[in-house]
Amino acid sequence: MRHRRSGMVVLACVLMGLLAAGAAVAQIILPPSYPRVDAQNSDPVWVSLENSYIQCNVGQAGTMKVYAECADGDDGGNKTFRGDKIPDDSTHDWGVSGRYGIMSMVGDPNVPDDDNRPLTFFGMVPCHYFGYWKLRIGNDMRMIGDGGSGSWYSENIFSPVMSPTLYLIPPADLANKEPSLGRTGPFIRAVWRTSGGNGSTILTEIRIHLVRDMVRFEYRITNTGTVSENVGFCQNGDVEVGDPVFSTAGNGGFYGPYDNLNYAYIKGNGAAQPFGKQRAMIYRGQQVPDSFEVYDDVQNPVNVTRNILSLEDATKPDYLALGEYNDLYHKDMWAPLDYRPDMMHTILDMCWVLCWDQKPLAPGTTRTIVTYYGLGAATSKWTYLVGKNPTRDSGLLAVEAPRSLKYDSTNLLPNAPELSPSTFKVQAWIYNLATDPGPYDPRDVSATIYLPKGLQLVPGLPDNNPIKEVGMVPLNTESDPIEWTVMATGETAGELPIYVSAVDNDPTGMHWQQTVLRKVTVPATKRGQFAYGWQLMSVPFTFNNPTVSYVFGLTPGTFSAKYWNGLANVNLSQLTPGQGFWMYVVNGPTWQNPQAFYLVPDAAIVGEASGTGKQVLEQRIKLARGWNMIGNPFVYPMYWKQVLVWYGNPAVTVTLDEAVSKGWLDSTLFAWNTDKWDYDILRDTSTMLCPWKGYWVYARYPITLIMRPPVLPNGDVTANPGGM
Repeated sequence: MRHRRSGMVVLACVLMGLLAAGAAVAQIILPPSYPRVDAQNSDPVWVSLENSYIQCNVGQAGTMKVYAECADGDDGGNKTFRGDKIPDDSTHDWGVSGRYGIMSMVGDPNVPDDDNRPLTFFGMVPCHYFGYWKLRIGNDMRMIGDGGSGSWYSENIFSPVMSPTLYLIPPADLANKEPSLGRTGPFIRAVWRTSGGNGSTILTEIRIHLVRDMVRFEYRITNTGTVSENVGFCQNGDVEVGDPVFSTAGNGGFYGPYDNLNYAYIKGNGAAQPFGKQRAMIYRGQQVPDSFEVYDDVQNPVNVTRNILSLEDATKPDYLALGEYNDLYHKDMWAPLDYRPDMMHTILDMCWVLCWDQKPLAPGTTRTIVTYYGLGAATSKWTYLVGKNPTRDSGLLAVEAPRSLKYDSTNLLPNAPELSPSTFKVQAWIYNLATDPGPYDPRDVSATIYLPKGLQLVPGLPDNNPIKEVGMVPLNTESDPIEWTVMATGETAGELPIYVSAVDNDPTGMHWQQTVLRKVTVPATKRGQFAYGWQLMSVPFTFNNPTVSYVFGLTPGTFSAKYWNGLANVNLSQLTPGQGFWMYVVNGPTWQNPQAFYLVPDAAIVGEASGTGKQVLEQRIKLARGWNMIGNPFVYPMYWKQVLVWYGNPAVTVTLDEAVSKGWLDSTLFAWNTDKWDYDILRDTSTMLCPWKGYWVYARYPITLIMRPPVLPNGDVTANPGGM
């Protein structure tokens, strides 16, 4: 079993921090595949911040004595050596000061198997290079916690050393300066002192809060010297989504000993069949995504992590690298300049690196950076806008629902769409982050769900109304889950938006309110809707008899179907997967009242591997020079960017972005919007191509689009043999 806790190794180590007695013994559970630790001679000291969902551990001092390589010691190392973590007969010192580790506690309340999981390697004991921070000052690299180039700050010989410290409530000095600080809960604070570049002293204040199931990292970097410095910042995370697995591919001596279950799913890029491991990915500037998740198994996930890079109040990094831990961990590496991965190598042991570019930092000025890392189950919101600036709130609204519904035509209820589950829960929670007494308690909260076309509340169930009463949510607590039971009609496919709004109705209270958008991906089923007037559509199924009248069960003369042949719109008699066409149904749909249709029973999924019922085979759509009408031939939506492009002179296959840069086709798509009777102009290659919709695209050469079946989180396609 992949996530068993039986057979784990128990390590007894000294846990110090805020304990009045000065020391206590804590049991630390290590997965059996972790390196052995000499517990008796290890002396790690760290501080922990936790709630029921997640824990963050930050190192103060000490070392771990570990029977594994330490290829990049605190006194410097080789920027390209790949031998870290490899088991050894001798112990090596793994530093603790300035490192961080992340653990799930309960994790996703709906997934018991993700409890007490390390979200960074050795997350239970912060050490080595598995979670750490560094600065680039001029041409000098300065790692926080590295005693050779800095120290925890003390204002003077009489002041306490500002090593990582847990505050359940703000200390007096901070409370006076920032009276609203207690609205956002307990936190860890530390200040690191270092210098470099032109010699100015740089202070980095670290503040760590928990925002339900996310860890909020805030860095305030201040130049206390007299000369301007060019300062950049970097955060490394050796991501874990399950127990590490020893490599069986013979790469242990080169890339390290682990071959982990890590897949980074980035919206706009997605994933496609044939599904496998990823290669290194580098994003710069505007390419950096707003967020991303890492899954142990995209289609059947148990453990999921999330990085929030620019949503809420996060400061978007200028650089994101996802690659091999043994390529990225080095403390003297500045990844934007030094990281040169082997792009043919698939990642075995994933690590992410965030970099914020160097910028001039004048004397007396401060640069603030915020980023988040944690669990990827819920969609949450905890800020509100003051002008254009997001501001942290004392209350949080979290919403969970299936990421995707599965397509399953093998065991249908009568008249039900080919969807699994047939009904599902939408859950919401309200978390009061505040610890300060004050007007921060929501006292009379209600929550309301708003469903789009294609989703509806299951009728006839008790208390399954759109509005739910919640009541009071006291300081530093979370409400019980608020639940609705929902079903998909099967007539609308794509990313369907669910909105949940919560509001405090107490007229004497703080008037708190928040709204969260959670998207659920619904595959196409053998039913849909005809809109009023002409609509640009495609059909994501194949048929024994593909004539239009047979497929839709329409009488000739009651409809018109046309496609563009390069010169004019001409009559369409037979449907082809991936082809767009115009459709008009006479005396059926009216304005704002579409007409439901049902495909013939022999409708089959496109791209089935013979006899498997699985949609895994790519489809090729030929484009002529000029305007072409296309569609998505698969039941799930896919990103336009996922399409590959083949050109035969010379024969070569490239990504869509490469084909656009070569001038083979335009990236802009045009989709007819029947609600406004005008085109939606889709210029972003991260646009989703939805089943049933048709699109115009312009090709400058005769090329072929290669469409691969998309892989969606929690999504899967199961049909009867033959695809039906």
